[in-house]
Formats: sequence, structure tokens, C-alpha cells
Amino acid sequence: MNGEGMTELIPVSVVSGWLGSGKTTFLNRILRGDHGRRIAVLVNEIGEVGIDGELLDTEESFVTLDNGCLCCSINEDLPITLAEMAKVGPLDHIVIETTGLADPMPVGMAVAMPETRDIFRLDALITMADCLHVRASAAAHEEVAAQIEHGDLVILTKCDLVSAEDLEAVIHFIGTVNPAAHLLRNDDPAVLDLSLDLRVEDRSWPHEDHLPAGHAAAFDCVSYQCGDQGTIRFAFEEFLRELPGEVIRAKGIVPLDGERGRLVFHRVGERLDISFDHQSDQPGKLVLIGKGLDREALREELDCLFGVL
Repeated sequence: MNGEGMTELIPVSVVSGWLGSGKTTFLNRILRGDHGRRIAVLVNEIGEVGIDGELLDTEESFVTLDNGCLCCSINEDLPITLAEMAKVGPLDHIVIETTGLADPMPVGMAVAMPETRDIFRLDALITMADCLHVRASAAAHEEVAAQIEHGDLVILTKCDLVSAEDLEAVIHFIGTVNPAAHLLRNDDPAVLDLSLDLRVEDRSWPHEDHLPAGHAAAFDCVSYQCGDQGTIRFAFEEFLRELPGEVIRAKGIVPLDGERGRLVFHRVGERLDISFDHQSDQPGKLVLIGKGLDREALREELDCLFGVL
């Protein structure tokens, strides 16, 4: 209780980060973790196909997981979604994922709106920073710097994939952009507990008229559903490796001709990770995100790969 007759406000964390920075991995630690908390995770993935939202393919607006956590998709009116979540039962915390293209400030401000501020309090803005790409991404996309600048906590991901010198350079870069930010490595055993209890109180919001709009409109997105229609593995992997430079993020899960299971892929910039899930029977779907994409040409190439005439 905050005082006599006053109910304690539900803390809310907003998680942002550029495409492929590790937001989904972080959220999965919450959804799968043995932390003893009842946490609601609200996901908001760009594109018509929510690759990260497989748990949400149900008729319910949210699902309850074995560890007591809830997972819910965000509708267009965030305050309404928050109010709905407050009705499902006692919650210890709410975590909101922004799209990889968004500035987290407007989302954080939604928590402080008149219809929500008597129920929730903003605990912190959390930014995931991919040590492999964050400096180059920030140089190419102003949204990356905005995400870091507004983060109360910056979680460093893929630290094991860079040298000690490069890691120090990343830390210096983040300190230059946001000297007030707390820094944590994602492999720190205490990262979950620390990131969900920051209690940042000293934050002055910019005037609403001067907030960045999120910038999602400046990006192109190609969402493609292939269902159970398979493709030739060699040809599809070649397609992924030869994607035009305008594609800055690609991910999906697709069936292959003559093979059971599904091929799972993630591409950020020039880095491509491919694996094979032998047990999966999920419908095939993928998403390509970038600037200046020739969406028609990409769809035609995908139609050829999956035998759509």
C-alpha cells in the first residue's frame, strides 16, 4: 500500500531495441523463467505476421503460461490493453515490447496518461543493444540513438561475439549517447531481477507535440505466408544470402520439400543464422523489413520459391 486506502501501483517496464537486438530472447526469459512473479508481457511486433507471437495464435486475447506469466498482444489503444490486463487478476509487473523501429518515449507516456496513472507506474525504459551492430545501426538509423538516449537501462547483448576492445568501444559509445543509463550484460545472472525493479522516478517528459512519431512508417515490411507449401532448401538459403542491402531484418520459419520439420532463420544486416526444427509443424511464414524495398519483386521471388503460380 502507498498509503491508507491506496492500492500499490503496478510497475510497467517498456523494452525497446533495434531489429535483432535480443528483445524476444529477453522476453522469453521472463515468460519461461522460474522467477515466482506473475508478469504480463505485451508484445507488439511490426508486420502483418507476428513471427514472435506464436503463443498468441488462440481465440483468447491472452494466454497464461505454466509459471503464472501472461502473454498478450497489444491492440492499437495501449491504455485500453493495460486496463484489460489489470482486470485478469493480481499482477506483479507488466512488460511492454515496442517494435524494433519505435522510440520508446510515446509508449512510456501512455502509462502516465490520466486513464492509467492511477493503476500503473512506469518502472523503467529498457533498451537492448546488440554489441555486434549497435554502432553501425545508430550511424544509419536515428531511431537507434533515440532508443539508447531514452533508456534508463541498456542491456548489452551478444557480448560474447565481440572482442574485449570492441565491447569497451560499445560501452563508450552508449555512455556518450546516454551517460545516465545503467548498463548490464544480458548474461549477468541478476539481469532479470535488476531490470524489473529499477524504480526510476526522476524523469521529465518532453512535450507531447515534440515526441518522435516512432518512425515505423519510414520502413517497408514484406510479410509472406507459405503455410505448408515447401521450398528447396538450397534455393531458399541462397535467396536469404542474396537479399538486397535494403533488407535490414529478416526472420521466419518455413517448410522444406522432402523434409519434416521447419527451417528457422534470422538475418540482421549481413549476419544470417539458420537452424532446423525437426519437430515443428507450424505454418510457414516470414517477414522482411527494410527501407526502399521492392516489395512486388520480393513477393514474386518468394512465389517462385514456394511454387505459387
